[in-house]
Amino acid sequence: MAESGKGGMLRQVMQKVSKVFNRGLMRKDSSKKAEDLDVDNDFDPENDELPLSTRENILGRRDSRFIMADSFELRREFPGLDIKPRLIFDHPSIEQLSEAIVNLPKADVEPAVSEGTSRSAGNG
Repeated sequence: MAESGKGGMLRQVMQKVSKVFNRGLMRKDSSKKAEDLDVDNDFDPENDELPLSTRENILGRRDSRFIMADSFELRREFPGLDIKPRLIFDHPSIEQLSEAIVNLPKADVEPAVSEGTSRSAGNG
């Protein structure tokens, strides 16, 4: 029973990851309108009409500049996780990246911590 729960979670993550990368590729290709697609159905990882399949190497389709933007979009899709561009380079397919995201620990650090540190640094 626990595996079907994790499998369901993996499928949801793959759908979001597929959305991030395929939407970016579709923006480059003006013949396909990413904004017109239904996120819940059209970014299904098994959809053969998407420009990037789940096992295709992302790095062959996106350069470093786009990978940076894609990692930002992934952080927006998964706000509780610390997703860095390196994760994409280490796991260069939608399938591999989704599995890595499922296994990431949730971030426990609040953003306001660095603000307090900078105030104390200015007192010396």
